[in-house]
Amino acid sequence: MLQSINHGWHELSQGNVDAAEPIFRSHLNDHPDSVEALRGLARVALHRGDTAHAETLAQRAHSIDSTADVKLLLGEILGAQGKRREAEQLLTQAVAFHTSDSYALALLGEQKIRQGRWDEGTQDFIEALSNDADGDGFRHLQKVLADLVDAYVAGRIPEQDAMKFVNRLDYSVPKTGPEMQSFFGEARRAINSGRSINRRQHAPEQTLPTSVRQAARGASTGAPSPAAPQSPPPQSQRPPEKRQTRAPQQRRPSAPRQQRPRSSNSSGTKQPGVDANQKDLQAIIQHERSLNQDLVAGLAEMGPPEWPSKAGYDSIDTVPPISLDRGSVLGESGGIDMRDFRITDGDLLSEIFLERCLRNLLVATQKNKATTIVLRPESIWQMEINCRDGLLDDLRPLSPLYKDRAGFENFRQLAFGMFIGECLAKTYDGAWTYETPASESYLEIGNMILEPFDLVARWMAAADKDDVDLDMLARQGHQASQQSTSMTIASDHIDPTRELSRDALPAKLAEMWALYRFNLSDTAFSHVASTIEVVESEDRFILFRIGAKWVPEFARGPQGAGIGYDDTVGMAYLRQSGQFLPLASRKGLARLLEICFDKLDKHSARRAIELLTDFHCPSWWVAANDPEAAKLSQKVGTQVNSPRFERQHSAKTLVISGVSSQGPVQWRLTHDPHQVVPWQLDLQR
Repeated sequence: MLQSINHGWHELSQGNVDAAEPIFRSHLNDHPDSVEALRGLARVALHRGDTAHAETLAQRAHSIDSTADVKLLLGEILGAQGKRREAEQLLTQAVAFHTSDSYALALLGEQKIRQGRWDEGTQDFIEALSNDADGDGFRHLQKVLADLVDAYVAGRIPEQDAMKFVNRLDYSVPKTGPEMQSFFGEARRAINSGRSINRRQHAPEQTLPTSVRQAARGASTGAPSPAAPQSPPPQSQRPPEKRQTRAPQQRRPSAPRQQRPRSSNSSGTKQPGVDANQKDLQAIIQHERSLNQDLVAGLAEMGPPEWPSKAGYDSIDTVPPISLDRGSVLGESGGIDMRDFRITDGDLLSEIFLERCLRNLLVATQKNKATTIVLRPESIWQMEINCRDGLLDDLRPLSPLYKDRAGFENFRQLAFGMFIGECLAKTYDGAWTYETPASESYLEIGNMILEPFDLVARWMAAADKDDVDLDMLARQGHQASQQSTSMTIASDHIDPTRELSRDALPAKLAEMWALYRFNLSDTAFSHVASTIEVVESEDRFILFRIGAKWVPEFARGPQGAGIGYDDTVGMAYLRQSGQFLPLASRKGLARLLEICFDKLDKHSARRAIELLTDFHCPSWWVAANDPEAAKLSQKVGTQVNSPRFERQHSAKTLVISGVSSQGPVQWRLTHDPHQVVPWQLDLQR
């Protein structure tokens, strides 16, 4: 009988529902309390869409033996019926038994999201995709995300929630393959355009979870007998092959574009060889001539590009010339693979358009300056500081030659996005694919696809720029470069502050900060140095205070919370990268904590509270301990709690309460080693 039940699971795993049902039913007649037979029949009913009968069978199996597999099955059935709370309870219990089951985690995340608990559900999907060796979690996500986009198109959920869900998954999963990245990009474009995802193109055929395939191999009832059939799953049951690049049909249809001339291969089939015994030389020559003609016929005809200067305009676009460092690295690797070889591709006019946007931005940075910003990942943070300081407002509009290009009015967004992309492309050997419109262009590094224009669009739309971390793309680019054979061109920072005395250090910091912030280019360094007080200096960073008048407005904190009693604000200088961190910024403080600590414990929490109190918001009150919390509770008339720890999955959070000029506030400092950006500081009011 063991052979019989295993044969039923095998038929079910092959998709032969009609063949599996009589096997399970026969076994149930012989053994009325067989949980395996009840599970099998419930799977058959669920596969046919009869969820009511499937629930009856699964409930019966659950009453006999409530194993993790039974709970998973019953939770899946109840979720399909819309019974979200009951399904969530059962799936939570199933996940507790099998914490690494990606399919169970994906089902649990679905139930939470459909109940409106986006953060919890998204975290479950992140864990499912982070440990999804069999691909079940991603296949279920494709179905859920297709439903979510349909709900957005129908007006049942806001665009912000849908886009936030997609972006958080994309930027939080440690290792996303090309197929997953391509799907996330398609989901974003579907949301932006208000159209549904092509389910036939993206969603795989109905597959069974890992527990069913394990049962087919005898995992539930023991090893099958030699007579039991043991064949591999059919092609439709196997995980889809990973693609190296996006398939052309997955991108949104665009206007005809001018492509770079490229050679086109012939049919791609293996050419027949010449028989060694063939004596007819004329036939051999004729055969080779035919092959050459076929090859030449497949080559595209080359033609001159339609440059804007030859399009009939009276004047052409002129930009002041600037000098950029250009280098060439030659080398070879015996392990190079064609999959790691990328070249710039796509619409030539979009490339010219984006290059002009970047060039105007670089010209704006040279206003009253004799130096040029270096295109490297660490420069993204410097550019963000200056863009928040008004650099984008000084950006000169593009020439009217480009007014007919899609996105002409968003030239500031395109310029900043192009700058981020070029910083990564030059360092990590990335290659652009230029699309129409230009905002849909993307960058490939190794096997990873990065979309800087999407991230910059979210950054510009955010009410608080600290909510969007642009450094995330630099970290993803670095990860991708570690997994490819591309050569990395690193530009190390040479720290000029080492071995300086206490008197000379403020003067050097003032000089470096004046060059770092473009608006201070004409300021006398001595005026800035007179307001600098070095608080702490070590090998990794220098902690100092500087006059509030010498920093951008955002570096003074919300409502000036970062300004101390002596009209100064806290700053940190990172010696390894040359970056300056405004500590009144949540991103700046989180970055400093990342430099100092690799985990969140009592020691790092104590240091974080000190930095929060003395540098992040010295003009607010922070409940650093129980006595301070009691005093603040008395002061405001509401309960103010002392610091406490919270843990959710792999993330550990320090919750700190305080009081601002407008009422109680709460900071949440989270450390999650599995995230691309492990330290996050959030403010809730």
